[in-house]
Amino acid sequence: MIIMARGKQTCKILKEIRKQIAAENDIKLVIEECTYQGDCLGTCPKCEAEVRYLERELEKRQRMGKAAMVAGLSVGLLASSQVALAQQPDSLRMDTIEEVVEQELFGMIPETMPSFRGGEQKLFEFIGKNVVYPQEAIDAGIEGKVFVEFYIEKDGTVCDAKVLRGIGYGCDEEALRVIGLMPKWSPGKQRGKAVRVRYTLPVNFKLSK
Repeated sequence: MIIMARGKQTCKILKEIRKQIAAENDIKLVIEECTYQGDCLGTCPKCEAEVRYLERELEKRQRMGKAAMVAGLSVGLLASSQVALAQQPDSLRMDTIEEVVEQELFGMIPETMPSFRGGEQKLFEFIGKNVVYPQEAIDAGIEGKVFVEFYIEKDGTVCDAKVLRGIGYGCDEEALRVIGLMPKWSPGKQRGKAVRVRYTLPVNFKLSK
């Protein structure tokens, strides 16, 4: 029960972070009261949906050449969270809160995005060199892009890959296999400090003519 209570406290902090980021960037985001009944660790499917929506809207702003107001919000949020939690039993330690905020806030758009060593061209060369076109997809004439989401850890390790949008016929599994082969990246950074960052990458499958 202590874990769940702490998870609910973490959830409240992260909801407030999302609410303020949305407000600062003129993004309409409906923050709903959490009704999750499982062992709460601070996030749940509904929380994840809010994060994904906010992430997409921030990316749209960047594509339009608008600055995304993310950096700088964390200091005030951390301070207010520390005061609020200090008044409650089983409160989270401050370093734990900072870790959670990094994963939620800077996992969206850090000041410095992670990068494949050698640059984007080397990244796509790596993918092209390692992808083995599934025979099932070849026989069916299947082409397209498999969008894979994964995390770049603080040490540059690639982990927790999953398919966001696939094309089937063995291509989804092959995309995940290749992502799993990747060497360490240069990690993302926020205020000069390495942070864990969520990254989405398309893996292209195109038949030779």
